[in-house]
Amino acid sequence: MRYERLWTRLTSPDTDVVSLGFSSVPWPLLNLPDSPEAITPELIAEFLFHAKRPGYDPTAKKRVVRDELLRWHPDKFSPRVLAQVANSAEQIRVSMGGDIVARALTELLTSK
Repeated sequence: MRYERLWTRLTSPDTDVVSLGFSSVPWPLLNLPDSPEAITPELIAEFLFHAKRPGYDPTAKKRVVRDELLRWHPDKFSPRVLAQVANSAEQIRVSMGGDIVARALTELLTSK
């Protein structure tokens, strides 16, 4: 799965990432967003709980959301991802997108 491969590459100490931009972040969506506003809790849920997602287990939704929160929590996301975005305009967009994802995951965790 592209999403997992990108996260592995992004977080590997062996990977030399020159600079990330908004479009190169592995967003938890079926289709890549063109802006932070295109990231919604509904689209994130659609991606996370998609039946064709590897390892999909309809009984483990809370676990899936918790695992994603570990990636997207601002304390983890900023040093892992945001630090690799050199362009300040892109940094703002990536930060906004990361915040939206973290809030949506928190919402999903408390609503399921």
